[in-house]
Amino acid sequence: MLIATLAVALSALTLEWSHVWDYSMTIDAREFRQGQSQQEVLRYSYRRPDRARLEILDGALLGAVVLWFGNDQATAYRRGLRLFKVRLAPSDGRVTSLRGNGVLTPNVDAILACFADHRSRVTEGPGPLVEGIPTVAIALEFTGFTCPTDSPFDWDVTRDVLYVSLKTHLPVLRERYAAEQLVERWELHDLRLNSGLTDSTFR
Repeated sequence: MLIATLAVALSALTLEWSHVWDYSMTIDAREFRQGQSQQEVLRYSYRRPDRARLEILDGALLGAVVLWFGNDQATAYRRGLRLFKVRLAPSDGRVTSLRGNGVLTPNVDAILACFADHRSRVTEGPGPLVEGIPTVAIALEFTGFTCPTDSPFDWDVTRDVLYVSLKTHLPVLRERYAAEQLVERWELHDLRLNSGLTDSTFR
């Protein structure tokens, strides 16, 4: 592994991401907590600085949509029932996953900022093949801190690993561990950058 001060992949990704104004991606998410597991497929869209949309495409809450417009509340509704909207906190259990992940959690800006803020705890090395493509693993070791978007259920996380494709130079996988136990795994698909997301996306 490279030593932390030579976290070149993180630096390159952070620089590349600074030119991203909007993005969307599909997340195949699996989570584990206290002997339970949850699997969902999510579609996430984000536009700087204050627009986010999360839709559950597969899972127990299939059809649920959560919107965020930069304040301390989110708006939730079921697809096809847009007239029946509920306003609540983004961290409310009704709109978060088994480990407390919600509309703010997949924000790549916030994820990279947390890694950058704790650069001395970051290491890099070869990652696995993802869909046949080599990756570099960017790993953040937690020692007495958490990331701002982490829920209380994630306070046991000790390692957060972001895998970046050596073909596209974009994130393709994220894994989080509590000690040696995998507690979260996100497969990232169909990542589209700067596609010009309009207000109609966030409805």
